[in-house]
Amino acid sequence: MVDKTDSPVADAIAAFHAGDLERARTLAERLLEAGSGPPQLLHLIGLIDCRAGRLDAGIEWLRRASDAEPANVGFRVMLSRALVDARRPREALALTAAVPATSAPELALAYARAEAAHAAGDRAESAVAWRLICTATPRDWRAWANQGSALAALNKWEGSVEAFRRALAINPSEQSIRRNLAAALKQAGRNEESLAEIDALVREAPASPQLRFERAQCLGDLGRTAESLSEFEEAARLIIDSPGGDEGAGPIGFATKDGKIDHVVLRMLALLFERTNRMESLAQLVEQARQNGIVLAYPAALVALPHGRAGEAKQLLLQEEPVGDAVGWHRLMSRIAEALGDPALAFDEAEAMNHSSEGLDEWRARAAAYRRHVRDLAETFTADWMASVPRLQGGARRSPAFLVGFPR
Repeated sequence: MVDKTDSPVADAIAAFHAGDLERARTLAERLLEAGSGPPQLLHLIGLIDCRAGRLDAGIEWLRRASDAEPANVGFRVMLSRALVDARRPREALALTAAVPATSAPELALAYARAEAAHAAGDRAESAVAWRLICTATPRDWRAWANQGSALAALNKWEGSVEAFRRALAINPSEQSIRRNLAAALKQAGRNEESLAEIDALVREAPASPQLRFERAQCLGDLGRTAESLSEFEEAARLIIDSPGGDEGAGPIGFATKDGKIDHVVLRMLALLFERTNRMESLAQLVEQARQNGIVLAYPAALVALPHGRAGEAKQLLLQEEPVGDAVGWHRLMSRIAEALGDPALAFDEAEAMNHSSEGLDEWRARAAAYRRHVRDLAETFTADWMASVPRLQGGARRSPAFLVGFPR
């Protein structure tokens, strides 16, 4: 800390807080040149350079201050944040340690570490940092929400659910927490609980097409097909000015209620048409969007493929990354590759589709159990058993034969 009776140092700090960066720097440099300035002045010049956009120079001043006073946690916090701003988050992580925060400065350092871990894409360290912050501030709903997001990034869904529930208990009016909780519950395979959270959201905002869309998906996951389709239709009704009636009944409007075109809404409507197998409506929507300068890449690829334009479909699909709906993206690319006569790519994309599915190991175990069941069943059809089966006498009228239960 700076002694308030040290007038020249206090003047430099006061000038900085008043926004007079030039005067603050001049005063600080004079003191340093005279050899009468504390490390706080090194820190002050670093802050001035960072605020002026000279990040690299500012970082060096901040580092000199931190090296001069290694026990000064505040110096390390500001150096860490400057490194993150300079896109050097790994260096920022090296300045901090994942230790319990028992004081306000240590808590600030924990926040700086969480920020650095997020910027570095280090999901594990981000989760650790937010856990320490939650322990230190158990009534901070934002900390719990960030912990939930950090655990979700690690696919630790049960922990994510618990963190979001803690956040929601502290701040039940924050709808974004409930949405994240619903998504985490779905990923955890707890679809009934996820639906309950979505229903609560829908009660608050019944005219939200996004919520209706999410509710339809959740109902579909629960096998409630009729309700799911009904909810998809409601989402479509809310998105567009006119549902468009039956297939081919005329052009489909795609402006939102306020007359503006929302690309996210457009894509959601396209996915609605795909899920409800309204392919003519999908084709109309894709064409209307194209006429307005909007390319719906994935939906356009869906339209192009069945019309024999596999090459065009591939080029369209490659305009999007397989994120958000990786299963659908890889499935479509597999179909496109098959249509193009590229079996190797088709097989690779089918593999990628499988690996993008949630609960792949569980599905593989179920498939293995089913194959064992079929093999065991086949062993019962011995020659002796077949000989014991009664023969039906043929009639005069030939009847059709049905083969049922054929495994695909």
